[in-house]
Amino acid sequence: MEKRVIITGATGGIGKVVLRHLLGNGYVVYAACRDESRLKEFSDCMPQRLRPLMLDMESLDSAVQFCETVTDKLSGHRIDMLINNAGMIAPVLENTADGYERSLQVNYIAPKLITERLMPHIAKGGKVINTLSCTIKNGNFVPLQKDITKDSCRESTISSLKHYSDAKYMMALFTINLALEHKDITVCAADPGIVNTGIITMHRWYDPLADIFFRPFIKSSAQGARPIINAVGFTGTNGNGKVLFFKGNKITGLNRKFYAAAGMEKEITIL
Repeated sequence: MEKRVIITGATGGIGKVVLRHLLGNGYVVYAACRDESRLKEFSDCMPQRLRPLMLDMESLDSAVQFCETVTDKLSGHRIDMLINNAGMIAPVLENTADGYERSLQVNYIAPKLITERLMPHIAKGGKVINTLSCTIKNGNFVPLQKDITKDSCRESTISSLKHYSDAKYMMALFTINLALEHKDITVCAADPGIVNTGIITMHRWYDPLADIFFRPFIKSSAQGARPIINAVGFTGTNGNGKVLFFKGNKITGLNRKFYAAAGMEKEITIL
């Protein structure tokens, strides 16, 4: 029986590694990306199992259209796995056309919208995997206000990372809620760590120096993809609303800070 998987950010450094793993293991994959031409290497060799779909996380209209397209192409079949992999660090402080700061929308608002719209189509016993970040320990809850800035402006790298950390922190809280509300599916979070992909390119003067002195010492895309791949292959369940948190080859739990922030520390068994 065919198993159907949706993955966002399918053409990124980590996404392509995970996509190759999924196709190689017989999944039918709905691969979401902004540029379908970047999936040519997969569509040439595995066209029967690859379903390329357009998705721009900086547009909520695109996210809604993506969900509608997916449900139409499913033709009544269920989704066995949803992998929210797409992410970015915005080097420029600016709003999307929807009025939200770019990092916040791409890393939290859009994947939350997609997950909520697709939840009715996920099979009982299915799985949701949310990609988080090692920076969530520095994140905080921020209001989802619109028009936070009138003009685009450059920010320091620290400030750009702060927006990213906040978005991933909020995604962690959403992941906890998802596990508590949908105990008939397995909810996983994956932390790739610091990975040598385009996400750490900040389009600043120091990028060439980082390429020489920083990139060679951080994780490869294959290493960064390992937690997601481990979550894909996990065959247990998340039990009483627990989030299975994959870091490297380890399974742990989101710490008490996140459960406390969500007001759930007394409702859940913390791993």
